[in-house]
Amino acid sequence: MTASRKVLVAVTVAAGVIACAGRARAQAVDQPPTFPVALAATPSGTTIISLRGPGIEVECGAQCALELPQGSYKMKVKDAQGRLSTKRLDVAMPIRATVTPPDRDRRVLGITSFVVGMAAAGAGVGLLYLSLAGECDSQCTDVPRWVWYAGGISLGAGLAVAMTGLHLWVRNAHATVHADASVPEPAKDASLRVTPTVGRQGAGLALTARF
Repeated sequence: MTASRKVLVAVTVAAGVIACAGRARAQAVDQPPTFPVALAATPSGTTIISLRGPGIEVECGAQCALELPQGSYKMKVKDAQGRLSTKRLDVAMPIRATVTPPDRDRRVLGITSFVVGMAAAGAGVGLLYLSLAGECDSQCTDVPRWVWYAGGISLGAGLAVAMTGLHLWVRNAHATVHADASVPEPAKDASLRVTPTVGRQGAGLALTARF
């Protein structure tokens, strides 16, 4: 009886080890592929503070060469004045790109243009409404033609200015990424590599550096 119990325990333990190893291998197979990613921050004084993805956070600096698993990463950028901005970086192929912080002056200009343009458009709508809503009898005169022209011009110009301002506002709300068509080469001096690993504790990701 004792021998049979020991055999049963041994078989159970062995089955558990095999099952864990099988799950670890399956997780390793399911790990996403990695791609070379080369990033450079512009203009001078700009730094990429970090790239953060699923279980990954890597510091970059003014420029860096990485190998990252496929996925979406939140990038935090600091300009020369110390102002922070963010940008989402999707890694699905090799990437060589420059990262530029948003232009704060253009953003303020965009907000101002949007407000002024909407105010002008509202004034144009008001002029057109007054021209159309006025009741007239045989004793009143017709609405001057310039009121129609002024209302139409104010409405059209106001909408154009507002849409231009909105474009500048949205475009400069976050950092921008300009991708290059060329495939990045591995860094000769230093690089970081994030790769899938399998160990006794299961599958995961490892960050290695080369100098």
